[in-house]
Amino acid sequence: MPPPDQASPPLDGPARHRTRYLAVLVNDRDVALLEVARGGWSDRGAIELAVGYSDKSLSRGFTRLTGLGLLAEREARSRREDRKVHEYRTSASGEGLLKVHVEMFAAAVALDAAGGGRRQLLSGAARDRRCLLVGRVVLVRPQTFTEVLQEARGLGRSWGMGEAANLDHSGLTRRLRLLERLGLVAREHSPQGAILYSRGPQMWLLARLAVEASLWRSIYTPEDIPPLAGELLGLVEMVIDRVRLDPELGPATVVLHVQPPAGTPGWLDAALDVEAGRIRVIRGGASRASTAYVPAPLRRWCEALRDGDFDAITIEGSRPIGDAVLKGVAAAMPPPSNAP
Repeated sequence: MPPPDQASPPLDGPARHRTRYLAVLVNDRDVALLEVARGGWSDRGAIELAVGYSDKSLSRGFTRLTGLGLLAEREARSRREDRKVHEYRTSASGEGLLKVHVEMFAAAVALDAAGGGRRQLLSGAARDRRCLLVGRVVLVRPQTFTEVLQEARGLGRSWGMGEAANLDHSGLTRRLRLLERLGLVAREHSPQGAILYSRGPQMWLLARLAVEASLWRSIYTPEDIPPLAGELLGLVEMVIDRVRLDPELGPATVVLHVQPPAGTPGWLDAALDVEAGRIRVIRGGASRASTAYVPAPLRRWCEALRDGDFDAITIEGSRPIGDAVLKGVAAAMPPPSNAP
């Protein structure tokens, strides 16, 4: 994917714009504007004709999308009227975000097929920063209500969400219920009888969307990436129950490492135990030396998982075992959409 267009303003810092890009994905008019402007430079009048409306919301759309660097703008001279006009086209970062939108639509359709009415619920959840935060927390491991609340508050503060990180008990209850209805969160009981919240049976349907979104962030807002291995580990956690390997493979330990961008604190490794054709996450450190160690930058990880091609990934140690685990994770993801 090419770098952002020179005609586009640079993307602003993550604290101010962390969720504005996601807001674009669930705004049908913004998406339509980006789709229309994909064909090349067009003046505003031509774009208005193509989208079929012209009002204040369209003006705000132009301002918002150019400000975010998703729509490129330039001055040109109109051939018909011999005057200066503003022309627009979708920038490289906007093109990439439209690919994320395609995967979001595919995930919504899949969720709807798994249970009627979920498509609209997902759209509502995607507009809610706190709902996304809660979903991110329960993905890691089963936790009690209090643990989810504390983790969500801490993660929200580390993400620079300000007041949005101040989640209260009633707010968390509403969001957990919504995510349960979507099949993205499930309840289970600890041996002591406590209620635990964990990833739901439909969480895997979001895996390809998560890969495409992580890829977009790694290219266009690398400073917006959480300083932990959660990006990669979270992707593995989404599909881990669906991974099937050769039963003869293992026992082995495969360690996945995300090489952080320059200036970013080091990230934790994701250690996986391989045995009897299944994998599980090793928490608290591996008990044996790794059979395969797989380091790569986040962008390369995302591209490899998206395409199912790991030839460009370096595997130290046992290549066959490391390669089998990576391909098993990729195969457990939802099928790719037919994105243009």
